[in-house]
Amino acid sequence: MIPRDQSNAIPQSAIVAALTLSLLVQIGTCQENYRLTWDENGRPSCLFHSRPQFNGYSSGFNPRLVSVIRAGDAKDRSAELLVLELSQDARVIRPLKRQKLTNSISPAQSQISPSGRFYITQQERSLHPKVPRDPRNGLVIYDLMRNELTRHKFDDFFDAENKKIFAPYDPEEVRPYPKWSNGRGAFDPVHLRYYPNTPDECKSFGYPFGIIDLVDRTIRLSEPPDELPTTAVQHSWNFLKVVCVCSDDTSWHEPNLIPSKIIISITDKTPKTIRKLFPFIKQGTYKWHHQSENYRLAQDD
Repeated sequence: MIPRDQSNAIPQSAIVAALTLSLLVQIGTCQENYRLTWDENGRPSCLFHSRPQFNGYSSGFNPRLVSVIRAGDAKDRSAELLVLELSQDARVIRPLKRQKLTNSISPAQSQISPSGRFYITQQERSLHPKVPRDPRNGLVIYDLMRNELTRHKFDDFFDAENKKIFAPYDPEEVRPYPKWSNGRGAFDPVHLRYYPNTPDECKSFGYPFGIIDLVDRTIRLSEPPDELPTTAVQHSWNFLKVVCVCSDDTSWHEPNLIPSKIIISITDKTPKTIRKLFPFIKQGTYKWHHQSENYRLAQDD
């Protein structure tokens, strides 16, 4: 056996340094606003941020609604929701509702009703293998007007036969039922229901059809109908990009925090009907005004 030449061996410290640099450059979630942490196996992971993290989303059911999720710290503070509404001329963004979420960091996916009253989250999003995912957050229905919520485990309404359809089933995964609901369901503002999936999807893959009663905050499964009710409003991609910016001097643990700026960008895929809502062509920056307690358009392009 030829003896191994140790003269050209790379020092362990150099490997760690190179790996750290590679992670900071390559992994999207490990940007400069994160603090790098290591698990017990020596694997790098990102859990806490040095600055608060906000994720903004334009509603696929009502383009005038924007939902902002502030990630929780997985320990002392849970995730938070801020619902915003654009004015008629889209020069002002007004806060409608603030709500603490049951997720320790953030939900894996969520939808807000066209009226802004109901909010539905599914599963847990975790950035660290040691952060436990609460099965009661499988599906949570919020009534933002009544300040009420109901938590559901997926095991509460998926029986053994249902689980066979989704095999392999792993409750430890971020989304153990990723194919049952793709986040593009439909709200029925007349009957106050939400349909997590479409009849065509259910028929194609053999999935049970879900019906969520928003008032009673219950869910039941049934055979897929031929089509959704005519009163249902289906998800429509508006391809608006929402970026939330916080001040440099804000702390991750600071309570009752909101973004200092909200930037809305129009993309090439944004439908013309949506583009017409905004007084800018590509991008608008909205800054928070303390006196009026709303966001005002600061610049047009």
